[in-house]
Parts: sequence; structure tokens; C-alpha cells
Amino acid sequence: MISLVLGLAALPLVLLYWQTIMAIPGAWWWIAALLVRELAWLFTVLESFFLPDLLNLLEHLFLSTSTALLAIGAWRVFRMPAGPVASDA
Repeated sequence: MISLVLGLAALPLVLLYWQTIMAIPGAWWWIAALLVRELAWLFTVLESFFLPDLLNLLEHLFLSTSTALLAIGAWRVFRMPAGPVASDA
């Protein structure tokens, strides 16, 4: 429940700093990961009330998907340039 509340509190910050965030290479991957992770946290809370098996499965699928999206976003930020490397000579 705390993760869901903290994650929801982060969403207005994303909107507030939208221009700055969009300057990051691969920012869409990071935003998609945040939204998918929010859904996973929501499923965690909802599984206490109904459809525990289905929502638990969805929670873990969404957490895995979020992790993959974060990995792609990190790769986009830290990948090496495709051109030749400048030498010190």
C-alpha cells in the first residue's frame, strides 16, 4: 500500500518536470515503466479483496515488464555512440 501511495505521489512530479524528463534519452521507456509498476502495485492491493490468484499473476507479470522497460531505458541512456572513438593522439 505504501509503494502505491508513494508511486501515485510521484506522478504529479513527472507532470511538473515533464520538459526536463523528456530531455533524457529514452524517457518514454522510463515513464512507461513507472506506469506499469503503478499498475503492479495496484494489483498488489486489490488482490487482498478479490481474485487473488489472477491479480497476483498480473502483479508479477507487470513487475517483470516494468523491469524490462527500465533496462531498455537505462540502455538508451548509457549506450555507447555508434561512431568511431576519438583517440588521444
